[in-house]
Amino acid sequence: MAPQEFKQKVLGYKWERWLERPFGAFMLSLFRGGNARSSFEKLGVDAECEMWLFQNNAWYRSEKITESFAAELKRARENGLSLFSITDLCEQFHQQSETRINELLTEHKSLEEKLAEIAGMAKTSTTFIWFAHGFEDVFSEILHREVPKYISGDIEKFIGDTSFPIKKNAYVLLEEALLGNETLKIIQETFGWIRARDGFSEGFSIEELQKQRDTLRAESKKQKHIFPEIPEPLLLLARETQELVYFRTLRTDLFYKLLYKARPIFTAMAQQYGLSLPQLKNYSIHDLIAGTPREYPESINAIGYGEESAFFIEPIITEDSTDNQEIHGMVAYKGKVKGVAKIVKTVAELDKVKDGDILVTQMTFPSFIMAMKRAAGFVTDEGGITCHAAIVAREMKKPCIIGTKNATKVLHDGDMVEVDAEQGIVRKI
Repeated sequence: MAPQEFKQKVLGYKWERWLERPFGAFMLSLFRGGNARSSFEKLGVDAECEMWLFQNNAWYRSEKITESFAAELKRARENGLSLFSITDLCEQFHQQSETRINELLTEHKSLEEKLAEIAGMAKTSTTFIWFAHGFEDVFSEILHREVPKYISGDIEKFIGDTSFPIKKNAYVLLEEALLGNETLKIIQETFGWIRARDGFSEGFSIEELQKQRDTLRAESKKQKHIFPEIPEPLLLLARETQELVYFRTLRTDLFYKLLYKARPIFTAMAQQYGLSLPQLKNYSIHDLIAGTPREYPESINAIGYGEESAFFIEPIITEDSTDNQEIHGMVAYKGKVKGVAKIVKTVAELDKVKDGDILVTQMTFPSFIMAMKRAAGFVTDEGGITCHAAIVAREMKKPCIIGTKNATKVLHDGDMVEVDAEQGIVRKI
């Protein structure tokens, strides 16, 4: 399909800014085809996320496409699809892929052949990423329909408290390792990738891990999450929601872990063309496989439709401009707090968050935990009631407002702000 045909497809839908990510051509090329029906069918699911749009360092969301995707997943669930089985498939796939990457590191194949295999792994990995987004919409609708039948009062809090994952994610395992007697070198080899969630950042250094170990060991004993009493008719739904929250973190953790493991191959390919690894982020993996590398601008725009995708230099859609300076969002944990805003868009910026600051970011990840412990409150552009920031806020009992859409654009480092997590409002003071 020609690029203009892609653009005409996109213009047939209404789009809104959704998830801000610092992705260049390399990362975007890994998403080609992961949204297609054929990719979901390989996982035994008849569904598709028809189209995706990326512009100005952000993913965009079409309500019509989202609703269609969620409807297909809902039917699949009603016909017996288990989220637990998808989680198992995700874990098995990544175990197999990690083993295969280790084999590729020593095999006598061309770099192009190795990249082609990794591109295939990434494609399936992104299918799991889309899967979690779709199922979050499905469960949000079910939870808000079923929970009020049995629970009165703060429905959002009940959903958030009951959705705390039982399974341990990678960062929890990292903390356990740091609190144990494992050497920092082994911990670095096992968990260093957690810091590199843009595909190209450096992993944890020994010094960073030592600092985290010292901080963790100096803290009082971590409190155990207390689940509210769950009515029997909601027990299975609560367990599924806990699995979804675990899966949300799992699917991206494993995606970035695979990319981190494959870095020696990426580095070798970059060197073949006289590039550094960071420079590779502006090249499509498919162009590199074809032996026709092309450098794209850092701020590249892209469309994915079915199995295909296309890059655009110019904006694809016209964005609504707004001078609205009000910041409103959803309350994840109640309270009021004042502090200095610190805008964090990458892991490398986490150290600027000091004790008592307000962490303002697009979305938090497990690698943000140490900064979140220092912060007095959290404000995010993105997120729902089961997002990482909401879960951590409830655990740490810190005021948190999520889903503001514009906090990182309206606020700047050094702004004194009040986080009113009673009303869901952030004010400059």
